[in-house]
Parts: sequence; C-alpha cells; structure tokens
Amino acid sequence: MGEHETQLRVAIAHAVDELVAPLGALVPGRLSGDDYLTLLSEVESLGRVVDALRHRLAGDARSRAGGPVDTFGQLGHATAEEGLAALTGVSVVTAKNRIRVGEAVTPMLSPTGSVLAPTHRHIAA
Repeated sequence: MGEHETQLRVAIAHAVDELVAPLGALVPGRLSGDDYLTLLSEVESLGRVVDALRHRLAGDARSRAGGPVDTFGQLGHATAEEGLAALTGVSVVTAKNRIRVGEAVTPMLSPTGSVLAPTHRHIAA
C-alpha cells in the first residue's frame, strides 16, 4: 500500500473515531433552526466525500473479479457485484449501481500502468 492510501486509511479511522461520540449524543430536536440547517448542510458535504470514496472503490470491483487474482472469488463470491454487496452490507442492486457509477468516475490503470482519466471526469470527485 502506498503512502497516500495509508494516509487515507488513517484519516478514515480518525474521522470515524471523531464522529462516533457526537453522533450518539445528537438529538436533532434540541437544535435551533439555524444550527439544524447548518448541520444538515455540513453532513451532506461529508456524505458526498464518503460517496465519492465508495464509488471510487466500487469502480474497480469488476477488475478484481475473475482473472488471475480474483479478490472476490477467493472469498467465495461469484461476481464483483455479489462480493461488494456482501462486504458492504448493501443489496446487489445497490452494489451494481455503485460499480456502474464508479467505473464512470474513477481513474483507471492502463495495461502499461499509466493512470487514465475517468470516462465522465466532469462529474468525478
């Protein structure tokens, strides 16, 4: 794993740790109208970052099914969609959608190892 990926994993672990306690204490009915609207907007921004990460990872799922290194097959899953669904706890339909969107917005590697821009880079995070 590269330095950037390690930093991402550390950041994710830190974010999860930092959000668990405040989430448990959150009672939306206690918020003022302004605080509610501000928090709603901030949480939506956070959700978009999380969704971008989900889609980037899902976009690579099919390349990890079948072939010489079958990441999902090693876990007993017949397809990338089934594996993604099982590992993330979403439905197979949701997994298929994440993979489809992810493939469109995720940079890919060429056979030579060069990074290729996403097909729909104008909507990629």
